[in-house]
Amino acid sequence: MKRGRIADVVGGNRVQPCAECRLPVIGKVSDMIIEGGYAVFGTGCAGGLLAELLHWWNLRESPQLPAYSKNPFYWGITAAMILAGGLIAWIYFGARAEAIIAVHIGVSTPLILQKLVTSVPDTKGSKNIIATPAPTIRRFFTW
Repeated sequence: MKRGRIADVVGGNRVQPCAECRLPVIGKVSDMIIEGGYAVFGTGCAGGLLAELLHWWNLRESPQLPAYSKNPFYWGITAAMILAGGLIAWIYFGARAEAIIAVHIGVSTPLILQKLVTSVPDTKGSKNIIATPAPTIRRFFTW
């Protein structure tokens, strides 16, 4: 071995140059690329699931939680949000994506949709003060 060079083998792993930066990398170079439309869709759905778990966790102190948790309509909305995360990730990337970016798209899709729903102004008219307001889609999306 010549002086000034990195050893060809370090701890049993081959030293190889990184394709992008030409610096030596020990071990296997992995980019966490997922391939296949179903894999991208599933990874986006996993991100959507994370966002919806956080949403239901934040609803735990809501007075409407029993009404939300027992109504299949709200569970349908939850499933639609998870699937929307996968769909948008698939639309963005097709059949090849970096896993962490697909998860980010999956997480952000339900959050953006929830923000859009809650940003719609309330209807005009008199406001009735009720101790426990009725469960609505708008309140469901409000954290």
